[in-house]
Amino acid sequence: MYRSSNGSQILRLAEDIVPIAEFKAHLSEVVRDLRGRGRPMVITQNGKPAAVLLSPEDFDQLTYQSLVVASIDDGLQDLHAGRVNSHDEVGRILDKRFGRQAKVKNPSAKRTLKSEARTSKTSAGQLGSNKGSAKRAGARVRPKKAL
Repeated sequence: MYRSSNGSQILRLAEDIVPIAEFKAHLSEVVRDLRGRGRPMVITQNGKPAAVLLSPEDFDQLTYQSLVVASIDDGLQDLHAGRVNSHDEVGRILDKRFGRQAKVKNPSAKRTLKSEARTSKTSAGQLGSNKGSAKRAGARVRPKKAL
């Protein structure tokens, strides 16, 4: 998308403002080229802006940006109104809602602890018979043939 240094789209007056009669005459061409333009097209009627045409991607981006800005505004209003929770309060709320879980600061450490627990279980199983550990691993065990 063409943008100025401050991030806004650059409107090209000669290309982006089209009278409705010209738009109707070249409708399929305009729609086909809309995605590659990266800019909206302003349709005029009687010399005044009547509609703006955007690609679906540009519309989605605009909608998303609008939702983000609205969410930030809501958060700032909550902050100014005092409707906020401390980190500890949020922790208590989550613990109450989802149950208390072991707290690990480093998420990768949590995965390492889980994998170590699985490894130690497997190692303990290997100390016993090979049939039992193989069955736990889902393998078929064939009885040894007598020599």
